[in-house]
Amino acid sequence: MLDQIEEMICFAAIIEKGSITNAATILKRSKAHISRKLNDLEARYKVKLFHRTTRKMNLTDAGKQLKHPALELYSRHLKLDHLAQQVQSNLTGDFAISVNDSIASFALKPIIPKLFNQFPDINFNINITNEPIDLIKENIDLTIRSGQVVDENLVVKKMGPMVEKLYMSTKNRALSKNIKNIADLQNHVLVVNPYTFKQGKIQLYNGHENIILNPKKLNIINRYKLILDTVLNSNHIGALLDFTTKKALDDGDIVNILPEWQLNEWPLYLVHPFYAPMPMKLKKISEFILENMQFSYKN
Repeated sequence: MLDQIEEMICFAAIIEKGSITNAATILKRSKAHISRKLNDLEARYKVKLFHRTTRKMNLTDAGKQLKHPALELYSRHLKLDHLAQQVQSNLTGDFAISVNDSIASFALKPIIPKLFNQFPDINFNINITNEPIDLIKENIDLTIRSGQVVDENLVVKKMGPMVEKLYMSTKNRALSKNIKNIADLQNHVLVVNPYTFKQGKIQLYNGHENIILNPKKLNIINRYKLILDTVLNSNHIGALLDFTTKKALDDGDIVNILPEWQLNEWPLYLVHPFYAPMPMKLKKISEFILENMQFSYKN
């Protein structure tokens, strides 16, 4: 039933605006989405609703029969949207954020007090999990995740890359100064995240150059915070994401080994469900996080 209503609204928007492109703009959806909904509606009734040319879209007889009920539905949709905008303009109520452990500990933690102060009338529910979640099913308003996101029901905004490099405690400055090239790493214990060793090897990159590293011993820990703690309290070298190292670098507790080399790099995105119109609460909180949360740290 809901699919049929959306199909009719898309059909009416095409009539009202004269093209799929213009309908996509007014409904704030992609052209592919509008085109697919039109095709679904035609398949549902087993008729063609438009005669399509490169310049115009003219209604068929079947399209003319559906025109008026579709436009009435579209008009009600616009009125409800206007009402929703008025309701959504209030920066109050609940707001759920889901992030993984590393992002929560290193990137979100420093801005939480400011976030709460900026939106005093919003009740935040911050859920920390490393498991993939369905935002819509779990009623999550916003998440920050790495890797590609392919879902037309979600809006994806790039926050920047996460770059993984090698670090060592400054307590071992004499040791770190002796590491001047890749070969010098071979006799050290390396501590990495499972994702770093996902392909069964450790690779270092410097532009187009890449080298496979074979340390004398490899320890794997699936939490960057524990890797950092291990680096701070041992002679081991740790593979850490740049945003997890900011405080330790600022405090002079760790040093970046061979800074021209890196291990992995992952894209990072702010993701939220699609809404038309976008609720003011979601808009403002998204903007705040994009402006205040740091992921790329120059060291």
